[in-house]
Amino acid sequence: MRIGYRADQRFWLHVPPAFPTDEFATIVEWEADVTERYSSGRPAATRDELDLVRRNARDAVSRLTSTVTFGLQFWPLQASLCVLLHVEVAPPLSADADLASELLGEVALAIRPEVESVAVAGIGDGISARFIGARTDERGEPEAGIGYILSGPECAVRITSEPTSTTMIGLIDVPLREVVSTMRVLE
Repeated sequence: MRIGYRADQRFWLHVPPAFPTDEFATIVEWEADVTERYSSGRPAATRDELDLVRRNARDAVSRLTSTVTFGLQFWPLQASLCVLLHVEVAPPLSADADLASELLGEVALAIRPEVESVAVAGIGDGISARFIGARTDERGEPEAGIGYILSGPECAVRITSEPTSTTMIGLIDVPLREVVSTMRVLE
């Protein structure tokens, strides 16, 4: 099952889990397109920044697991500041499913997550959650995350960020909400 969405291509990168795709025969072709798109939205980007964009894109593909349908990488400001989200599609959840457990699983939390109900016309109902994990990064800052779980008659969609900073969660919250609101089942 495929999921469609709309996103501002200046800030969002669709990360395929494997190549070839419908658009690109190889990862090298895809990386060239990624770099071109990034530089078109940021004409002052340096060669070093574009090299980092290419490395971040390639690294994102390698971090997607076999259960992931696709990834979304968010670039709010510059190439060095990005976060990868994993998008998984599964059969619909049962009506009595514990959505918070389905979304957060075994994530060790420092404090109770901020959870909101969400309705996405093209997928179904669910929740979003912003959370601070019990682990810290290499600088001693708490790891944070954001995620959505939606379930409707055709499928369930789980969107989870990789661990990131609380600053990044603040940057991604509204743009991710906008992308999720456009998601729909394509087939």
